[in-house]
Amino acid sequence: MTACAFCGRENDEASRFCMDCGKPMSVSTPVSCPRCARTVEEGMPFCGHCGTRVITTASTSTCGNCSAPFDLGVDVFCARCGTRVGERVSVEDDVDGLARSRTRTTGPRLSLLDESGGVAARFSLDRGDAVVGRGDADIRFDDVYLSPLHARLEVRDGELWVRDLGSRNGTWTFIDEPTRLCDGDVMLIGSQLIRFRRLGYPGPHPPEADATRRMGSVTPSADVAVLEQ
Repeated sequence: MTACAFCGRENDEASRFCMDCGKPMSVSTPVSCPRCARTVEEGMPFCGHCGTRVITTASTSTCGNCSAPFDLGVDVFCARCGTRVGERVSVEDDVDGLARSRTRTTGPRLSLLDESGGVAARFSLDRGDAVVGRGDADIRFDDVYLSPLHARLEVRDGELWVRDLGSRNGTWTFIDEPTRLCDGDVMLIGSQLIRFRRLGYPGPHPPEADATRRMGSVTPSADVAVLEQ
């Protein structure tokens, strides 16, 4: 038996990867991620910091739809026909307060909340990115208010970002502390949609620079923005 240098778990001497944490059992030479330049252990397919693929070598299999070859553990969709052949997300079911993992979780986690605010399931972004939606997405929900491909989550420089993919109902974040508004920000207050728009004054140039009058009220005289319903 050989102990894993990362987690200490005993493994068979012939094991290439630890059965508990998945780290390579052999001494590895560090490599640099081509995107963020962080150190990545040799043999790890994705950067643990930004999720960028750092190696492409893997065992292969064939697509069940068109029989085209693909790399196991690397490819998510078949390059020939587009059939999903892999997953970017690991899922944990939370039953009676006990998280039961379907597969090993390694990336940032998201929690699905039930009606009472409790955790119903957890999703781990194993590859640093995922698409949420009702259709052929990485995180799928049978929700008629979700678009088939609704929003994309992505790790960038150690931060998790969300981008709406042109969904019908939009993507919203809850705020529970003071937040600075930028021009064009849209707020959902109850069922009311409110847009924040700057008036452009005061700005980098004095109001008399081009003789253009400012829209908005004159009381107070320092109006700089409006809220549009």
